[in-house]
Amino acid sequence: MISKFISDYLTDTQVATEFSANPGEVIERYKLTDAEVAVLQSKDLDKISELVDDNVKELIAQYKSNSNAGTIVTGWTDIKPFNLAINPSQLTTGGATFEIVGESLPSKAHITFVKGASVAVKATDVKVESDKLITGKVNLDATGLYDVKLFNEFDKHVGTIENVEVV
Repeated sequence: MISKFISDYLTDTQVATEFSANPGEVIERYKLTDAEVAVLQSKDLDKISELVDDNVKELIAQYKSNSNAGTIVTGWTDIKPFNLAINPSQLTTGGATFEIVGESLPSKAHITFVKGASVAVKATDVKVESDKLITGKVNLDATGLYDVKLFNEFDKHVGTIENVEVV
């Protein structure tokens, strides 16, 4: 099942989102063995490639050739960070507009506000203004601390702004 997981992760943003929010559930759903999980945690794309079928090997090879690549799943290997920040630094419940500033931001991105394992709210009207600015809106019902996840649609890299307060 590791081939299916890697293929889905590289081609389906929802799988990347779910894995980032709750890796244990995704590992269980794909029925990954302890040995497969250990290889994934090794952060070695060549070892991962040894476990997958030829079609997925090709996806990994294409992914590795991307200049922004370096990770398949958040935390597996180090990559150039986006150096993200959000304005305003404190949001309000209901409809809120925001700006994400950073470096080398992707030209296509999804932004999700995550609170714990059960709340994930996708931002709307997301617009990449430049490689340093993304704007959007979000409608959050609950106060508290959220992690803001920026998903690069091209290479599935995830950047995170932790503990954004919503009042």
